[in-house]
Amino acid sequence: MKYSNLQNIQNIINNSSLAKIMVRTQLVNNLNEYLKTHLPTKYGDYFKIINIRDNKVIISVPSATYQKGFTDHKQTFINVLKSFDNNLNMVEFIIDPNFKK
Repeated sequence: MKYSNLQNIQNIINNSSLAKIMVRTQLVNNLNEYLKTHLPTKYGDYFKIINIRDNKVIISVPSATYQKGFTDHKQTFINVLKSFDNNLNMVEFIIDPNFKK
């Protein structure tokens, strides 16, 4: 009987919104690391994935100059994203003035 109660608590914890947030955060972190290791070094630390929504990856950059440069090389980002997960097929670059490396 005790094990059954623990099982129910475990199910509640696994299905909680906090657990879903943790899984999503882990996915974003893993994708950030994957991009940093699979993109050319010239991109450096000037981007950070902040969200994944509807097969679109939203990436923050420090300024409009980087946004323009990354937009010009958008297909490179998409190709690397597809090698991580074939469903990811769009990229959006947004400017974050508080961006820190």
